[in-house]
Amino acid sequence: MPSLKKAAAHNKVQETNEFKEALMSLGASISFKLFSLSFALGFAALLATGLAIVMTAPKPDTSTWPYAEVKIIVAEEVTLDHGIEEEHPPQDQHVAEYGVAEDTSYKIDLSHDMSLYDTIDNNIVVPRRNGNKTVFKAYNTPLFDAIKNTPYKGIIALVMTDFGLSKERSIQAEELFKDIHINYAMNPYTTGAQNLIDRARAHGHEVWMTIPMEPEKFPLVETGPLTLLVRSKADENRRRLIWLLSTAKGFPGIIHTEDSDFIYAESEMFNLLSALHEHGVGFATALESDTSLAEKIANQTKVPFAHNNIWLGRSGRLDDLEQDIQKLEAMALKQGEPVVAMFPPYPAYISQVAKWVESAREKQNIIFVPLSYTINQKY
Repeated sequence: MPSLKKAAAHNKVQETNEFKEALMSLGASISFKLFSLSFALGFAALLATGLAIVMTAPKPDTSTWPYAEVKIIVAEEVTLDHGIEEEHPPQDQHVAEYGVAEDTSYKIDLSHDMSLYDTIDNNIVVPRRNGNKTVFKAYNTPLFDAIKNTPYKGIIALVMTDFGLSKERSIQAEELFKDIHINYAMNPYTTGAQNLIDRARAHGHEVWMTIPMEPEKFPLVETGPLTLLVRSKADENRRRLIWLLSTAKGFPGIIHTEDSDFIYAESEMFNLLSALHEHGVGFATALESDTSLAEKIANQTKVPFAHNNIWLGRSGRLDDLEQDIQKLEAMALKQGEPVVAMFPPYPAYISQVAKWVESAREKQNIIFVPLSYTINQKY
């Protein structure tokens, strides 16, 4: 009997639990449906309210709103005329000018000998060798009369890199270096390159076109669509070189100014310098060694070659710039041969270098010359 009572009690408890579970399941189902219905009704009400506001609200009066008008403006050529528009004669017309109009101490022919150029596909104009005539010889900047017969103790060719990227820096350099032979390494992506080259040459400055080469950290570091790559086919690198050479007229050569893996690739450098020989163009490098692979191949291919002797302020610090300037001055006074020095176009650097130039000319009898002046002219 006791066992029967226990079984009956157990069954009753089980039935009670099942009933409670059924009630809870039903409640959860009803709650979810009510929540879904409430959410749907709330969203519909919010949407209806928004539409009602949009449909009934008056249109705003925008005539008195402050606003900034946005226009797409086509980039204009960079000029150094401080906003004064200047007419340029046809390229085949002789132009001779330097400084102010009444200055007759320096004259240079800004016309172009078209026998030194070829027109290839899509009317691309590139330099070519014409016997002994080359653009390297044609665009050597002649010395100022004032320094032709000046006794000197040292010779320096200063090269400012990335010329043309900043209009402000270009203007600053023109003003501070107006009476010395500063050399510019023009960035190949400069807008209005021809105008800048013409103006620089008219003021006695020599412009070389910078050639982008595969950086050491490529592809993490990218230098644009004209970059010569070690792994590219020779035809592709040649196409990029032609594109670079067709950028403008008036530069005697191309110059390499950045750390690069390409400069150490023998077969690629041989292809490059062989092409430069055909085009009659010189080559200069930022490498500070005069026993580099580039110089060896330049001698083999008979390409006019120059190399950097010292970087000024490469660290970006003014105190390091001052120390480098002192080293440069000592090198120039000791060697008796031309010394090449490159520096970046930082505003403070341009001012500091220009100030030192005045002192070096007056106190040390150092003269400043075009980069082509430092190169053996036999080619």
